[in-house]
Amino acid sequence: MAMLGSVLLDRSLRTATFNVPRGLQVTSASTVHEAIDLLTQAIEVGKRGETTHSLAVCLINRSSAHRLLGDVQSADDDVREVYRLFPSDPIAVARFASLLERTGDTAGVIRVVESARAAGDDPGSQFFLSLALRRRGGAGDGDHAISILQKLLSRGSQALGDSFSDAVGLLCDLLVESDRRPEAIETLTSLPAGSMPEPLRSARLAELAVFDQETGRLHERIAQLRRIRVTLDRREAIAGEIEAIQKEVLQVDKALAQQFKTISFERAGDLLADGMNTYLNAITEIKPKTWSQTEVVVVLRERTFAIKIGQGSWRSKLGATLTLLFLISYHYALMTLTAKRGCHFPGFCALDFPAELNGTSVTDSENFVLAPFVQLMHAATEPKRQLIAAGSSFHGLEGANRIELTKVWVDRPQ
Repeated sequence: MAMLGSVLLDRSLRTATFNVPRGLQVTSASTVHEAIDLLTQAIEVGKRGETTHSLAVCLINRSSAHRLLGDVQSADDDVREVYRLFPSDPIAVARFASLLERTGDTAGVIRVVESARAAGDDPGSQFFLSLALRRRGGAGDGDHAISILQKLLSRGSQALGDSFSDAVGLLCDLLVESDRRPEAIETLTSLPAGSMPEPLRSARLAELAVFDQETGRLHERIAQLRRIRVTLDRREAIAGEIEAIQKEVLQVDKALAQQFKTISFERAGDLLADGMNTYLNAITEIKPKTWSQTEVVVVLRERTFAIKIGQGSWRSKLGATLTLLFLISYHYALMTLTAKRGCHFPGFCALDFPAELNGTSVTDSENFVLAPFVQLMHAATEPKRQLIAAGSSFHGLEGANRIELTKVWVDRPQ
């Protein structure tokens, strides 16, 4: 009965037709039903005796017959039954693994295949194991699946039969996912002639070539986006610094505005005027009647200032010597500000005496006009200051460090 049922099933498969939308269709359903009846009788007889390989063949064939008629549930029940009775049979393991893979039970596929001692070398079981490992996607699963498939393909196309092309495709996909595209290309180019349909092999090679181009384009795009990101990050950092600086500027502006309200231009003008008059008084003490004018008056405003002799302009009242004294007194007044609270003059002055002023030689006046500065520098209560003066002689000037220059520098016309 088992042999007759198998013969009838084989005849139905040979006469079946393949329809793209519906799949494999038998030309005589009655023949398939007859095969199922005979296989069922054989199965019942086999279950009453010892379970043998023939019983496994009958269950597997009946599962195929049920699938031909579209009865997927009955077909799956026979697969489960044959695996329950023969858990080490390679075909039973492969069929059951296929069922679990189709229903999405990845963990079940791995458990079934790895626990079947006799299924270790079965190509079908190993193929479904590699599928399950890829679907699980755990650490090391990809490399494990690649190793399994490479060993299967090394056994040739006969071992896998119709699944050989599927195994090649799965191996290429895994290699690409592992960033090992050169190995995928080598796998396809090194296949024995006729082991895989040439159109399918060529299509896979073309797909990998396109993938390489697209990958290169995407890598360049990623690099470009990273460069843009660096620029944007730098811009954000600069924007943050600008914002912080703007806050500081705002605080400084507020502080300046507050201080500006407390500024006394009259007091500041008086400080300068006091310094200039102090210098002129010191000159008069050294040489009486040298300064014959009234006191200096300094008027400071927010944007302008004026320095007067009495109520008039100093330019119209002073001759050459008095102009020299007036100008030097201004620098002296600035030097006195170093010791004044709220003033920020650095305490340094550099003077370059001209040979003549308004046509009059100033050589005889150089020591005379610097004397108040020397007194200011040596005052014990005053802060340290420095004055550098360049002139014609300075012979006999006490309290100063005199450096005589012997080389004459001449400005020659171009």
